[in-house]
Amino acid sequence: MNQTSKVLIVGDIVCSYQQEGSYLPYLEKIVDSTNFVFVKPTGAEGCLDINNLLNHLPDWLADQPDVIILHIGFAETIGKRRGLVIPSSLEDCKNQFENIRKILSASLTRKVILILPHPLMSDLSEQEPVDSSINQDIATFNDWAKRTAKYYKIDAIDCYKKFHQWGLDQSLVANNFGITEKAAKRIANVILKALDKWRTEDQASPETPYDRELDYQNSQLSDFFTRYGRLGLQAISKQTNLDILEISDIVYRSEHRDAINIFRPHMLSPWTLDIVKSELVDNLAYIKLQSGRVFYGYSTGQMMLNLYELLKQFLPDIVHPACFRLAIDVSNRYQQAIKQCPTSLLSSLKGGTIFEVGAYLGFKSIRFAEFVENNGKVVSIEVLPENFEIMDKNVNENSLNHTVKCVNKGVWNQSGFIGLKGIGRQANTLVDIEQKQKYKPICEVATDTLANIMDDYSIDVVDFMNLQVMGAEIEALEGLRDRLNSVKILRIVCPFSREGNRTYEICRQMLTEAGSLLLKQSNENVIYAVTRNFSHEFKADLL
Repeated sequence: MNQTSKVLIVGDIVCSYQQEGSYLPYLEKIVDSTNFVFVKPTGAEGCLDINNLLNHLPDWLADQPDVIILHIGFAETIGKRRGLVIPSSLEDCKNQFENIRKILSASLTRKVILILPHPLMSDLSEQEPVDSSINQDIATFNDWAKRTAKYYKIDAIDCYKKFHQWGLDQSLVANNFGITEKAAKRIANVILKALDKWRTEDQASPETPYDRELDYQNSQLSDFFTRYGRLGLQAISKQTNLDILEISDIVYRSEHRDAINIFRPHMLSPWTLDIVKSELVDNLAYIKLQSGRVFYGYSTGQMMLNLYELLKQFLPDIVHPACFRLAIDVSNRYQQAIKQCPTSLLSSLKGGTIFEVGAYLGFKSIRFAEFVENNGKVVSIEVLPENFEIMDKNVNENSLNHTVKCVNKGVWNQSGFIGLKGIGRQANTLVDIEQKQKYKPICEVATDTLANIMDDYSIDVVDFMNLQVMGAEIEALEGLRDRLNSVKILRIVCPFSREGNRTYEICRQMLTEAGSLLLKQSNENVIYAVTRNFSHEFKADLL
């Protein structure tokens, strides 16, 4: 961007140019050689309090800055001592934010706003005369401010934990709201990084108009919707082309309004399915697709029924309410299954062998069977007996018995029996994993090793093994023994921790020591690996 961009920095006391300890001089020095110019606020002597900020903001905006860096925070005790009007509670601070945002919305044509919620009183609860009760609201406010900022297309830089880590001088803060030179430079660099990001994006699409301000009609609506609720409103708006304000009002007045806050983007996926029939059959949800594929599954629970009732106001009734959960599962497991295979592997799957370990109701296995075709083989392993029964029914109803082999066992490092624990029908495990909810004993199940199961079905090579066993992936790998290198590609879902250790790290080490190499598709929770004997076939995919 060749032209100079105006940057206005406003906020509460630490932002004052006249204030001892302000980091603004450091920020100006750092960006002195860039195409940014700082617009200094005028008309407010010394520190800025909430009244000064609200009174003078319209005048400062008359200079039409391209970027506004807005600081918000609250500190009651010291503010009062200095004769300032400072928000003294969480609600006061939220109201301050909303009032300022409305002024910005009315005055700016270019919606590029950076907000830095910052609690200057962090970690000062032992120092007098700081009011420690104020500290209790800081984290809550910052979480709220970040969610709200994201919704309104505002970049939020959270310095909550960083001030103390960067060398916050507690005595300076307690007396003057000052910060050390080291901390000032670090903060200035964070701001500069955000400015550079904005400038880069502006260069990439200089003619792209900014999204119009998304607004709620009152603060109650703003506080009601969680991050997922906001995503839900946006997704419905995109799907239906309805105004988001209209949708939010309808949702808020609905008796099922709380359901919007459990929304996830994939919950709109049933409306992408070519469903020709959906009903309850023998207490199971049943769906038939236009392709002829049929699926059985569990009926929709009450919470998801509430979400369905909420969504159906905006979208066509294409599925029986009791089948809503099944429709989501079919869309995300059957339709999306093949995306879990590396692209370079797809061409060689015809006539090949796939292992799905942790197959649930077999939806992915049905999709895998379509790729290996009649001469291939899919071994679907599911530990929970009631899931296995439905999986077996799905395989039979789709006439895939010849291709899909269903196994009702848990994979382990030895054959035998072990207690299964969990919550519901999906979150169950053979091991103790760290989780928020307490897992309860379910039943005792038979176990076997993957090496034994490969031998049982006379399998020499597995082209793709999808391993999703809720924390037992270590024992599952141990159970492969010397057959590990008979597997081409492994996909291991491992976001779990056991006794403080992430199973991801342990599995990665086990694979590396065996000569396996990670693929580019790996992320922090999922390992994609090619074993030693086949690494030459997937050089382009190596990490």
